[in-house]
Amino acid sequence: MADVIEHLVEIERRRLYLEQATSSLYRYCIERLGYPEDAALKRHRVARLALRLPQVLEELRAGAIHLTGLFVLSTYLTEENAGALLAEARGRSRRQIEELIARWFPRPDVPPSVEPLATPATERANAEPPSLPGAEPGRARGGAPSRPTCPGAGKPDARGRLEPLSASRYWVEFTARAELRDKLERARELLSHGLPSGDLGEIFERALDALIEKETRRRMWPRGPGLQTQAARHDLRHLVRRSAQHVFVGSALLRRICHGPNRAACLRAHERAGAARRARPRSASARARPLRPR
Repeated sequence: MADVIEHLVEIERRRLYLEQATSSLYRYCIERLGYPEDAALKRHRVARLALRLPQVLEELRAGAIHLTGLFVLSTYLTEENAGALLAEARGRSRRQIEELIARWFPRPDVPPSVEPLATPATERANAEPPSLPGAEPGRARGGAPSRPTCPGAGKPDARGRLEPLSASRYWVEFTARAELRDKLERARELLSHGLPSGDLGEIFERALDALIEKETRRRMWPRGPGLQTQAARHDLRHLVRRSAQHVFVGSALLRRICHGPNRAACLRAHERAGAARRARPRSASARARPLRPR
């Protein structure tokens, strides 16, 4: 990859793409080298960065920073901060580099918003002309800062978007159904006194706290069939305590008691309790007793 970027740097320096009837290095990568738009923009921007800061090419050749990482850094690197920023970016993934940029260049919070998703016909009608390659990234809707991305990066992503804005703040964006919007409005109404601002981030954080607490309780004490009530769970705990002393627990009930991630340890404990019970000498009062007639 470093050889390809070095080749593109020379083409950009000498403007050899004009001899191939292309208007820019970006168009040369697409029309003559056959790269897709995303890959062409990455190589074009990193080549221009290497032309401005030659040490970038050495980082790429040594494998210290990958191509995508240099692409993300290209908007922020200058002659003044290149040494320190490149040193911190070595060996990091794209997400870690984005967090590094957010720490070096914090951005303001994005205002919370819920917006209807445009239909394909509306998108075509309101589509803006693509920006020129290498242009500085602008700002998204609502004044939200945007990161340098490849063409097509704005397409809906099923995973949503989680982008650091600063060391402790993140920009979260995802597409949801209309039912979620109704639930958000209902939650805002219920929290109107305790949370007058109706902040979406606070609402989601409270909902996630409740979900994590519920799932943690469920995993710590799994409930099987017939163990749904608090009274039943109390009886089962009492039965487990008694089984270690003098109560025989059948295999079917034991499988229900020993349920979940600690099943093997539970079974071993009951086996040890049963062995100790069988090895214990019986007292005279506990010897065989005559059966009562029915």
